[in-house]
Parts: sequence; C-alpha cells; structure tokens
Amino acid sequence: MVSPIFSDVVEPLRAKYVTIPPRLDKQAARLLPDTEARSLGHSGVSTVARASVAARSKSQHGVNELEAGTAPLQGDFKPGAGRKALPEKGQAWS
Repeated sequence: MVSPIFSDVVEPLRAKYVTIPPRLDKQAARLLPDTEARSLGHSGVSTVARASVAARSKSQHGVNELEAGTAPLQGDFKPGAGRKALPEKGQAWS
C-alpha cells in the first residue's frame, strides 16, 4: 500500500520533472532532482527516483556530491571521448 503522503509528494514532483528540465541545461537538469531529494530528507532519494526518470543511484550520487560540496561534473564525457573531428576540405584523415 502506498501512503497518501508519498503520493502527495510524488505527483507534484512528476509534474515538475516533465515541465522544467527541457528548459534547463544538462547540469541544472541533473541538480534539480538532487536538491529535491536532499530537501526531502529520509527516503528523499527513493521518492525522487520514483517521480523522475533518473536512477536511484544517480540521484544518490548527486546528493552525496551536494553534501560533500564537490563540484559536479562539467560535461557528460571524459576529455578526448567521442568522434574525431572531420578534416578540413582537401585534407586526408590522419
């Protein structure tokens, strides 16, 4: 059985996560559920994971970063990752 308090929290969070993240950059979109989870306290990470599409482990990692005061990742990929840049017109691949 789901407690009424739980459903009272999850539904507004779901509405937020559908409306707000498309208007944010990736870093801000990751921080939104993490700060919500932190503000909810005990079981906040699980509540946010159920309300959003984020995995519980991702949310827990974000909350840990917030509590430790460490800077969040600046990008999604490690330096040097991804596809090589196309050569200029007339140049060969190296």
